[in-house]
Amino acid sequence: MEESIYMSDIKTLSDNNRAAIMAKLNSLPVAVTSENRPDKVKTQIKLKDTPQHEELVSQFIEKISASKANVFNIESINDLPAAVKKWLDDNELSNTIYGGKKSLLNNIDWAVEKIDLSTESFTDDGKVAISTATCAIADTGSLVLLSGLENPAKNNFLAEHHLVALDKNTIIYRSEDAWDYLLYRGLLNKEQLNKELLNKNLLNEESSNSHQPLPRAVNFISGPSSSADVGLTLEYGAHGPRTLSVFIF
Repeated sequence: MEESIYMSDIKTLSDNNRAAIMAKLNSLPVAVTSENRPDKVKTQIKLKDTPQHEELVSQFIEKISASKANVFNIESINDLPAAVKKWLDDNELSNTIYGGKKSLLNNIDWAVEKIDLSTESFTDDGKVAISTATCAIADTGSLVLLSGLENPAKNNFLAEHHLVALDKNTIIYRSEDAWDYLLYRGLLNKEQLNKELLNKNLLNEESSNSHQPLPRAVNFISGPSSSADVGLTLEYGAHGPRTLSVFIF
């Protein structure tokens, strides 16, 4: 008897709540117009002024460093082998690193630092992979990497240590800008394209009809792999690279 009364009370409460919710919904206007829109939501959101490119570089470095990535500034891409060699020596790693078969990094003289840049498929014995970022996002501190022969996607995830070369001229503001950048990356040089995005200028119709195709995968990387699933203790390298090092030129 007591159980039936209890269940009856629960059902009554549920019915009353449902009726109250429906009454509120029915009291709302059918369509929100300028006349019936509540004054409290008549606010205009002013977007933050887009920072200058020097600020974007600083913001990107600050954001990705906060995610435990290592950042190294070099003068030009030709200084990359020396910087990578120092990093390898500091971490007591061998001079073999894995890269893509059609990467622009293949045009650099790695032999001068006695570094073996292998373009073979990444193996279980491999420790270090190097990639090139197509662009980077200052707002989130994220690298944007496109899959393909230049950047095999598995190098992003299977290596214990992931090195990424980034041209500072390709650092953009927001995540949504990245898609425009990727679509139009072959039509303008890096400085012009970044200026278009910063100033929010629209590209002309002719260029919009001839945008660049996207690859099978676009990877956004914001730091080394980390997880706190076990014992709420943050561990690095659980599901991917244990370290992420970005070389900005």
